[in-house]
Amino acid sequence: MEPYKLLDLIDERLCGSDCSDKDRKVLEVLKNSIDENGNNIMFIGKLKEHFDKGSLIY
Repeated sequence: MEPYKLLDLIDERLCGSDCSDKDRKVLEVLKNSIDENGNNIMFIGKLKEHFDKGSLIY
Protein backbone atom coordinates (compact mmCIF):
# COMPACT_ATOMS: atom_id res chain seq x y z
CA MET A 1 0.00 0.00 0.00
CA GLU A 2 1.30 3.41 -0.86
CA PRO A 3 1.96 5.57 2.23
CA TYR A 4 -0.29 8.43 1.15
CA LYS A 5 -3.23 6.02 0.77
CA LEU A 6 -2.69 4.67 4.27
CA LEU A 7 -2.45 8.21 5.64
CA ASP A 8 -5.78 9.04 3.98
CA LEU A 9 -7.40 5.99 5.57
CA ILE A 10 -5.98 6.91 8.98
CA ASP A 11 -7.32 10.47 8.63
CA GLU A 12 -10.76 9.13 7.69
CA ARG A 13 -10.80 6.91 10.77
CA LEU A 14 -9.60 9.70 13.05
CA CYS A 15 -12.42 11.94 11.81
CA GLY A 16 -15.02 9.29 12.55
CA SER A 17 -17.16 9.81 15.63
CA ASP A 18 -16.83 6.13 16.52
CA CYS A 19 -13.04 6.25 16.88
CA SER A 20 -12.21 5.36 20.50
CA ASP A 21 -9.55 7.20 22.48
CA LYS A 22 -7.43 4.05 22.48
CA ASP A 23 -7.66 3.72 18.67
CA ARG A 24 -7.01 7.45 18.27
CA LYS A 25 -3.73 7.20 20.23
CA VAL A 26 -2.52 4.21 18.22
CA LEU A 27 -3.47 5.83 14.91
CA GLU A 28 -1.76 9.12 15.81
CA VAL A 29 1.49 7.30 16.62
CA LEU A 30 1.25 5.31 13.39
CA LYS A 31 0.42 8.41 11.35
CA ASN A 32 3.41 10.30 12.75
CA SER A 33 5.75 7.43 11.86
CA ILE A 34 4.79 7.29 8.17
CA ASP A 35 6.72 9.22 5.52
CA GLU A 36 4.27 10.12 2.74
CA ASN A 37 7.05 9.85 0.15
CA GLY A 38 8.55 6.68 1.60
CA ASN A 39 8.43 3.10 0.39
CA ASN A 40 5.19 1.17 0.09
CA ILE A 41 3.88 -0.42 3.28
CA MET A 42 3.06 -4.12 3.59
CA PHE A 43 1.07 -5.65 6.42
CA ILE A 44 1.73 -9.26 7.30
CA GLY A 45 -0.47 -11.25 9.62
CA LYS A 46 -3.30 -13.73 9.97
CA LEU A 47 -6.85 -12.84 9.01
CA LYS A 48 -9.74 -13.84 11.21
CA GLU A 49 -11.46 -17.01 10.11
CA HIS A 50 -14.72 -15.24 9.24
CA PHE A 51 -13.15 -12.12 7.77
CA ASP A 52 -14.91 -10.41 4.85
CA LYS A 53 -12.15 -10.52 2.21
CA GLY A 54 -14.20 -8.17 0.01
CA SER A 55 -13.34 -5.28 2.34
CA LEU A 56 -9.59 -5.55 1.71
CA ILE A 57 -7.91 -2.59 0.03
CA TYR A 58 -5.17 -3.34 -2.48
